[in-house]
Amino acid sequence: RNTQDLHRPVLNSAHIIGRHMQPVWDVSWVQKKPKNEMTVVSISSDGRILEWTTQRTLSSRTLMILKRVNFDNTALTRNAVGLCLAFTSNDHSAIYLVGTEDGYVYRCSSSYNDQHLEIYRGHTG
Repeated sequence: RNTQDLHRPVLNSAHIIGRHMQPVWDVSWVQKKPKNEMTVVSISSDGRILEWTTQRTLSSRTLMILKRVNFDNTALTRNAVGLCLAFTSNDHSAIYLVGTEDGYVYRCSSSYNDQHLEIYRGHTG
């Protein structure tokens, strides 16, 4: 890139249908097996976790939409606000943890995008 282009973004998601519509709080580079491709995963206040690839053009797919839950694990109509995420390193990036504004940690799998695997609740002690 020449010096005139330094203030322009390399990629722009403004044209992507399904992009985040609220602030993104965390991103993570993830190495996918078996081809060792790198993707970027982002989490946003909109409650969605997106995986971004740049193979030909910038594109995304929804990994999970975080549903806010009650104490009895029933889903509420509002999405949970996602703040942070972390992938495990020993399972080819399939399992990841998500922290929410409500203080819950969701255990998720990139293989199941319609439901979390488990919820860990905060404690008061």
